[in-house]
Amino acid sequence: MKEFLVWWIGIEAVGLAAFPLTYAFFRWLPDRGFAFSKVVGLLLLGYSLWMGATVGLFPNSRLTVIGLLLFIAGLSLVVAVRYREEMAAFLRAGWRYVVFIEVMFVAVLAAAVFIRSFAPEIMWGEKPFEFAFLNAINRSESFPPSDPWLAGSSISYYYFGYVMIAAMTKLVALETNVTFYLALSLMAALAAVTGFGVVYNMIAAGRRRIEPLLARGPALIPRAVIFGLAASALMLIVSNLAGVFELLARHGVGSTGFYDVVGISGLNGPYDCAAAPGDCEAWYPTRFWWWWWATRIGSGFDIQEFPFFSFQFGDLHPHVLVMPLLITVFAIALSIVLGARDESQPGNEERAERLDALWVLHHPGRFLLLALIMGGAAFTDVWTIPVVTLMILAAVMLANWRRTGGSPLRMILDSASFALPVGAAMVLLYLPFYLDFNAETDGLSITETAMTSDRPPPASESTRPLHFLLFWSPLLWTSLSFVAVYVYSRRREILKPPLLVLSALLWALPIAVWAFLVLTQLSADLGWNPLDWQVVADPSLDQLGDELWERGVSLVTVLMLILAIAAVGLAFFHQLRRPPDERDGGQLFAFFLAGFALMMLLGAEFYFVNDPLRWRGNTVFRFWLQSWLILSIVAGFGLYRLTLGWRPPRPRLGMLSGQWLAGSGVVLGVAYTLFVALDPWDTLYSRWWTATPGLLVAGASIVAYAAAAAARDASRPQVWRRLGWLGATVAILGLALVYPVTVALERTDGFRNDQSLNGLVHVQQGEPMEYEAIEWLNENVSGVPVILEAFGGDFSDSGRISSRTGLPTVIGWLNHELQWRGRPSSDGSDTPFTERPEEVETIYTTTDVQTARSLLDKYDVEYVYVGRLEREKYGGDGLGKFREFMIPVFENEGVTIYRMPAREAAVSGSR
Repeated sequence: MKEFLVWWIGIEAVGLAAFPLTYAFFRWLPDRGFAFSKVVGLLLLGYSLWMGATVGLFPNSRLTVIGLLLFIAGLSLVVAVRYREEMAAFLRAGWRYVVFIEVMFVAVLAAAVFIRSFAPEIMWGEKPFEFAFLNAINRSESFPPSDPWLAGSSISYYYFGYVMIAAMTKLVALETNVTFYLALSLMAALAAVTGFGVVYNMIAAGRRRIEPLLARGPALIPRAVIFGLAASALMLIVSNLAGVFELLARHGVGSTGFYDVVGISGLNGPYDCAAAPGDCEAWYPTRFWWWWWATRIGSGFDIQEFPFFSFQFGDLHPHVLVMPLLITVFAIALSIVLGARDESQPGNEERAERLDALWVLHHPGRFLLLALIMGGAAFTDVWTIPVVTLMILAAVMLANWRRTGGSPLRMILDSASFALPVGAAMVLLYLPFYLDFNAETDGLSITETAMTSDRPPPASESTRPLHFLLFWSPLLWTSLSFVAVYVYSRRREILKPPLLVLSALLWALPIAVWAFLVLTQLSADLGWNPLDWQVVADPSLDQLGDELWERGVSLVTVLMLILAIAAVGLAFFHQLRRPPDERDGGQLFAFFLAGFALMMLLGAEFYFVNDPLRWRGNTVFRFWLQSWLILSIVAGFGLYRLTLGWRPPRPRLGMLSGQWLAGSGVVLGVAYTLFVALDPWDTLYSRWWTATPGLLVAGASIVAYAAAAAARDASRPQVWRRLGWLGATVAILGLALVYPVTVALERTDGFRNDQSLNGLVHVQQGEPMEYEAIEWLNENVSGVPVILEAFGGDFSDSGRISSRTGLPTVIGWLNHELQWRGRPSSDGSDTPFTERPEEVETIYTTTDVQTARSLLDKYDVEYVYVGRLEREKYGGDGLGKFREFMIPVFENEGVTIYRMPAREAAVSGSR
C-alpha cells in the first residue's frame, strides 16, 4: 500500500508540474490538455534526464531527477504567470472535470495494481529482457546505457520508455522489482485517461458550438463522461471473441469438427475433463496458458495482441509503454483539426493561421513540444513512426485544406513546409539514439501468400474472414454502426460520383500498387528502392492469379475492409465538404481516425515491414494493436452520436428518476461484486458464482436505462431499430467480456493467490539463496561492472542475474541480441558475438587458470556468479579454480560470487 501511494504521489507531481505547458499547447481542446498532462510531464522528465546524461551535463541520479522536475515546474510557472487569468477562469469553470479525471486516474491505477498483485512474478515472455533494460538504465550513470546481455556494448533498442520509468523509479525511491508492475499499471491508467480525454474533447468540441460557456473550461458533460468511459473500457477491457469458444470447449460444447471450422490455433476440440482434470478445476478454463491462443488465432506464427491481453500478460514492452504517448499524439491531431477555420469565416483570425514553416517561428515553444512528443513516441517504439508522422501530417493537411477553403496547391505547399522542420526536429532532438541504433530491417515488402513455405504457413500471411471477425467484431460493430447510419441517413447527398470516386481511391490505390508489384515480379526485399526494381520483360497474369487463388477465402476479409473504407471515406468527404458553420469537428475527426485505422488493417494484408522475422507477424502485431486504440476512440464517439437522440426515461418510482435508479443499480452491483472479490471474511472465494448477481444488476441497469431512453418519444419503427441495434451491441460486447472475466479469474486463481508487489517474490520463495545473492549485488555493487553467469537459450533462465540486477553479462539471450543488432552473414565471416556462448562455457569448465583469466580479461569481467544453474550446466572440477585467483565476496549455501582482486573498489561492502 505504501508503495502504491508513493508512486501515485510521484506521478501526480509530474502531471502538476507539466499542466501549464499542456494548457498552452492544447489550446484548441476544451479541456486544454489536462487529461494528457501526466503523459507530457513524464515525457519531459524522461527526455531531459536522457539528454543530459547522454551529453554529460549531469549524472543519472535521484538528485538529478528531482532537480529536473523542479526545472520543469519552473518553466510551467512562467507559462502559468502569462496565462494566469485564463487558467484561473478555466479552473473555476472546470474544477469538476479536473476532479473527475484525478478520481478516474487513481481508480484505474488502483484497480490495475490490485489485480496485478495476485500475479506479480516477473517471469515468462519478454519480461526478463524488459526487466534487464530497466535495471541497466536505472543503474547506469550516463547514457547510452550498457547492454545487460552483451558486455561491452550499449543497448541497441528503442529504450526510451524504460528511461521514463527509471526516472519515476528514482523520483519515488523504490526498487525496480516493485516499480516494474507499478509502471505497467501506470500505463493502463494513463491509457484510460488519455483515451477518455480524446473522446471527451471530440464531444465537447461539438457542444461548444452551441454552448459558448464551455469555452471557459471543461464542463462535466454527462454524455461526454459516459461515452468517454465507454471508449476507455473498449480500449482496455473489451477483448476479442476467442474466449467464448474456449469457455464453450471447457464445458464440452461442440465437436472436434466444429472447432476445426472455427480454426483457433491450440483449440482442437472440447475439453476432456476426465483425462485432464487440471484443465477443468473451475467453471472457467484452467488449462495451462489457454488465454495465449487468443493472440495466435490462425497459427503460432500470428501475433494479434490487444490491450487487455498485453496488460494481463504483463510484458513491460515498448508496445505497452508507448500507448499513452500514442493516444496523446491522437489528441494533438484532434487539436490541429479543431483549430482550423476557413479564412473566409468571420471571428478570431488566429484560428486561420497557416500551418507552414512560418508557424515554427511564430510558436517555437509549441513546435518544440510537438517534436518532443512525436519523437518521444518514436524512441519509445519505432513501430509508431508511420502512424505518428502520417497522422500529424494528415491532420495538418486537413487543417490547411479547411483553412484555404479547398485549394490543393496551397494545402500541399503549406503542409510540406510545416512537416519538414517538424520531421527534422523529431530526429535531431533524439539524434544520439539514432546514431547508436541498428535496426535489422529491409524496408517495406509485399506479402505474397503463394510464395511462402511452411514458415510461416500461407494461412498466416493473410487473414481468414472468420478470424478477422472474431478479433474485430466488438470494435467494428460499435464504430462502423455510427458510420453506416451517417451514410444511410444522408445517402442522397453522399452517393454522388465525386465522393464515390474519392472514397474508392482510398482502398484502390494500395491494392493497385501491390498488384503491380506482384505482376512485375519485384524482388521480395525491394525496400522501396527504384534502383532494385527488376521488371520482367513479359509479365504474366499467372503470378497474380496464383496469389489470388492462394488467398482464397481470405479475399472476403479484403472485401469487408474495402466496404468499410469506402463507407468511412464517403462520410469523411461529405463532412469535409459541408459549409464551415455546419461542419462538426468531432465527427470529422472520428471519420478521419476510422479511415486511418482501416487503412492500416488493409495495408497489413498486402505489405509488411521486412524485419528479422521475414514475414508479416510483427507488422500485424503492431498495426493491429495501434488500430485497436484508434477504433476504440471512434467507437466511444460513435456510441455517443448513435444515442444522441435518445432521451432519458420520464417515469419515476416515488421521487427517484430512471437515471438515478439506473445509476444506483450500477453502483450497488459493482459494490457487491467488489465485496465478493475482496471478501474480508475469506469465506466466499470458493463460490465465485455469488458475484454473478452483482454483475447482472450493474449490466442490466445500464441496458434497461438505455432501452428506456431509446424508446421514449420515438416512433414504433424507430423504437424497433434502436432496440435491435442495442440488443446486438449488448450481445457482442457481452461476448467480448468473456475473455477478460475468465482470464482475470484464471490468472489470479479466483483472486485466491497471495498478493505482493515484489516482482521477484517467486525467487524469494522458490530460491531464497539466489534471492539473497541478488539483493547483495543490488545493495553492494555500484556502476556497471561485468558479471559472468551461465548461458542458455532465449526464454530460459539464461541472463537471470543480469536481468535482476542490471549488471552486464558476457552474453544473455543470443537470438534477441541478433534481432536487435543484425544476424551474422551466411558465410560466417561476420560473427561479432556469436562465439561468446562457447567462451562462457570454457571459462566455467576449464581447469586451466590462465585460459579462464585470459577470457575473463577479454570481456573485462569483474564478478563471476556460481549458483544453481551454473552448477547444473557446468558443474565439475572447473568451478573450483575460481578460488585460486579470485576473492569470494559473497557466499551462502547455494551461491558463491567471486571478484577479481584488483577491482575491489567497486564493492561498498561484503559478507
